[in-house]
Amino acid sequence: MTEDERRLLLNEFPDYADRIKEGKLYTSQYRKLEEIRFGMDYLERKYSGYKFRMNYIDGWPVTIDVCSISEEISGRDFKMNIWENEDEEFEAEDNFTDILWRSSILSI
Repeated sequence: MTEDERRLLLNEFPDYADRIKEGKLYTSQYRKLEEIRFGMDYLERKYSGYKFRMNYIDGWPVTIDVCSISEEISGRDFKMNIWENEDEEFEAEDNFTDILWRSSILSI
């Protein structure tokens, strides 16, 4: 588990800090970790060449309703939603391209 993943889980599950720090996750915490990893993988594949950081997640128990992301080079902040479909697979959507497009129009 990376430091960022640990930070996000500690923020989401503050009552289980010792277990999270030791890597002893309950099933719901492990599923949340999988969701975080899916979200980061989704962004890195969709926007190769950019570097992202999850600032916070909000959603329970599995679905991340709001996920605040920063693109580290430009410092742009945007939102991403992640959910589990009926086949128990994660799906995601984001508004990073809307922000890129809006930013490029403003710089003309």
